[in-house]
Amino acid sequence: MTNLAALAEELIAAQKANRELLQRSVGAELEKSLVRLGLARIADVDQLRGEVAGLRDEVAGLRAELTQLKKAQRKKAQRKKAQSKKAHHHSKGAA
Repeated sequence: MTNLAALAEELIAAQKANRELLQRSVGAELEKSLVRLGLARIADVDQLRGEVAGLRDEVAGLRAELTQLKKAQRKKAQRKKAQSKKAHHHSKGAA
């Protein structure tokens, strides 16, 4: 291999190493800036979106459960009231 070819390969390798170093450096500085500004990464936002969706589903389920419990409570109260009226009516008739 000639000195010129070896020099060219060395320059190409150095350029590649410098590019990678520059990319890491810019990435690190960008990350610091995002943190300083309080900006979130897309992955973080996506994760939070998933958590919010899960919480919405959970709240919807709890609301549905609460609605069913309220309905059951009302029915129980109505039955109790009806039984009380019957018992009261029968006690008047017996007197």
